[in-house]
Amino acid sequence: MQFVKVYGNERTARAFRELRLKVRDLHRAWKRIGAKIKADAVPLTPFLSGALVSTLRQGNTKTQAVVRAGGRRVEYAGVQNYGWPGHNIQAKHFLNLALEANEDYAEDEVAREIDRLVRGVGL
Repeated sequence: MQFVKVYGNERTARAFRELRLKVRDLHRAWKRIGAKIKADAVPLTPFLSGALVSTLRQGNTKTQAVVRAGGRRVEYAGVQNYGWPGHNIQAKHFLNLALEANEDYAEDEVAREIDRLVRGVGL
C-alpha cells in the first residue's frame, strides 16, 4: 500500500498543480507494456512460413499500448487471430491471449509510472 505524506496545504496544492498528469505522460509505461505483449505474442503466433510473426510490431504511441500484426503483404493476420467460420478457419487468438496474459503486468506498470511521476513532484 502506498501512502502520501502531506506537509502543508500550500506545498501539496503546488505539487498537484505541477503534476498535471495526463495519459500521454505515461508513454514510458505504454512502451514497456507494448514490448512485453509483443514478446509474449511471438510464440503464440501461428507459424508456417514465418511471414505472420515477422509482422508483429509495437506501435509508438503516447496514450496507449498498441501491438499490431499483419499488413499489406500479410493480410490474413486478422483471420488467423479471430478466425473465419465460413472457411473453417479456427481463431487462434494469439494477440488476445498475449494481452490477457499481461493484464496484471500492465496495471502494475501504470501504477509504477504514476508513482514515479508523483514522487517527481515531491509528494
